[in-house]
Amino acid sequence: MPNRYLRQDYLESEAVSSLSMSAEVLWTRLIVIVDDFGRHEASPALLRPKLFPLRLNDVREANLVRWIAECEKANLIRLYSVGQKRFVQMMKWEKGRAKKSKCPDPPKEILECCYLGSDGDCMPPPTSVDACEQMFADENISPDSDTDTDSDNSLSLSAGARDDESSSEIPPVTLERAISRGGEMAISEEIVTSWWHDRDALGWRRKQQPITRWTSDLRKFAASWGRNEQKSKSNGTHQHSTTRGSGTHGTCNEGKTSQYGGIK
Repeated sequence: MPNRYLRQDYLESEAVSSLSMSAEVLWTRLIVIVDDFGRHEASPALLRPKLFPLRLNDVREANLVRWIAECEKANLIRLYSVGQKRFVQMMKWEKGRAKKSKCPDPPKEILECCYLGSDGDCMPPPTSVDACEQMFADENISPDSDTDTDSDNSLSLSAGARDDESSSEIPPVTLERAISRGGEMAISEEIVTSWWHDRDALGWRRKQQPITRWTSDLRKFAASWGRNEQKSKSNGTHQHSTTRGSGTHGTCNEGKTSQYGGIK
């Protein structure tokens, strides 16, 4: 499997923040499975077991279609068809070491603007999620995804696993639950643990007000953490190196080590 990392500006990305939490989880998992050119087949039937191998009972193909559509509307990915197959292309992608992708190239209007540093004119993304979903209108969605009872299309991970969790209790969340939720939000266990103990020491109050919307508070804490880390690096107090793996050839479904580029 390829080794990938997210740049710190991901936490403050307006495009990423426009997604539902479930769509954001899908997007971050896509980063792991696409090839060195940022591509993968887009069939929900293929993506579902690859993206959520241990959560097949929680995720339906209809969910994937909706979340993929959200990501395209936010211009984080682009969908394209070649023959009877559909493919996804990550945007703002930094190519890896592979010489060639086994996924076919996207159209020129996508290819010229999907990589870091490219300055081609890119066709605008769909203006609505519904318009995006039409691309999958002829897909044979599996029977277990025909009926979506979740009004917000969120992952059915637990009774409270939704886009914004809140509680009037003190503390509003256990450390174990916060770590689990942080993982869904792509926030490391170190940051979540630091946040939890910091807030617990302050009696779960911020600016003299009780913290009830704890997921929102955690997200802000993580963003602040990222900014402080960046300042530390700029001042030479923190060094970080990324070792890129080796590989000779990429495939459509297997990538080698690559860096994921910036998101705006």
